Amino acid sequence: MWQGYIDPYFKSLGDVFAENVQGGDKGSSFCLHIEGRKVVDIWAAENSHESTKGYNANNFNVIFSATKAAAALCVLHLVGKNLLKLDASVATYWPEFAASGKEAITLRMVLSHQAGLPTVRGSVTRAELLENRSVVSALAAESPFWTPGLHHGYHAITFGTLIGEIVRRVTGKTLGQYFQDEIATPLGLDFYIGLPTHIRKQVGNLSITSDVQVLLTKNLTSSETESLYWRTASLNGALHGGGMQLPWWNDEAVLAAELPASNGITNARYLSRLYASTLSPQNGICLWPEALIKEAFTTQSEGIDAVIGSITRFGLGFLLSGGETNYLTPDSFGHPGFGGSIGFADPNAKMAFAYVTNTLDMSFMKMDARPQCLLNELCGL
Repeated sequence: MWQGYIDPYFKSLGDVFAENVQGGDKGSSFCLHIEGRKVVDIWAAENSHESTKGYNANNFNVIFSATKAAAALCVLHLVGKNLLKLDASVATYWPEFAASGKEAITLRMVLSHQAGLPTVRGSVTRAELLENRSVVSALAAESPFWTPGLHHGYHAITFGTLIGEIVRRVTGKTLGQYFQDEIATPLGLDFYIGLPTHIRKQVGNLSITSDVQVLLTKNLTSSETESLYWRTASLNGALHGGGMQLPWWNDEAVLAAELPASNGITNARYLSRLYASTLSPQNGICLWPEALIKEAFTTQSEGIDAVIGSITRFGLGFLLSGGETNYLTPDSFGHPGFGGSIGFADPNAKMAFAYVTNTLDMSFMKMDARPQCLLNELCGL
């Protein structure tokens, strides 16, 4: 049975949520805001499972690529303050980036996955990824994998590195620090990119379904490891198996590092509030001009993704409805994370929706079956 609060009108959502947990979701949270008001804020766990004993409202989990929304909103916050310009070249803020034919790459291209830098050609160790500066230097020296602006392809890990360095060059702060100071703290969010030590005990260990276990233990062929998809998902081998091996993502050093594309840590309450803040003031604060948010969910790139090979549609840092990804309406903007966590907002319904789980299933770049059931029930109300 779930715990928390549900507005009586949305009571049936609690029943659907409870079915998810009974079906094997070992720990999860779900939150819904309508017109800026929180109408659902619930959580539950399979208490027999060791990793979820004591699971409560203050538990957090890694949300993987759902983190990209927070990174994008940091950039949009700086655009709104006129400290960044969407159509300025990245080299304006990061001069070394102009090397190897990248002088015309704009911030807009980076946000919409058109920069042509989904990975690097040289080898990268896990230590270098966590340390960050080596990867920043490698991307500055790298030549694009396609003509920037001509195609788009999902920058699974490098999205965060590129955005993070741009934010650092302009503000002097890491992206995690900027997010905490300028967005999370003002909005009252327990949401971290780079986990403080004192919060560690509130972060639940991830677990996996049998389908994901098969994926992680699969012996990859040489053609698979040479594909742009695998090289992108693993940052050319830094994260073997696409980075989804659980000892890696449950490791304290990984949680403490800043990986702005993949290791945000929060729960549904705060992910939903983040999205709600893009539609109406939260805590009496408006951080993004309405016109800028409208541009953020306007299509910037779409079609066959050069990395994934299927149809994707991107706004300014957000994965939009289209192809295998669908939210509430074509104007919804959000981002899923590997394994099932997701957040999105819909400006037409004035709704913010978030689901965070510690039980990873096979979902990737689309809405997982568990939040999809909740959305289906919501649409029927």
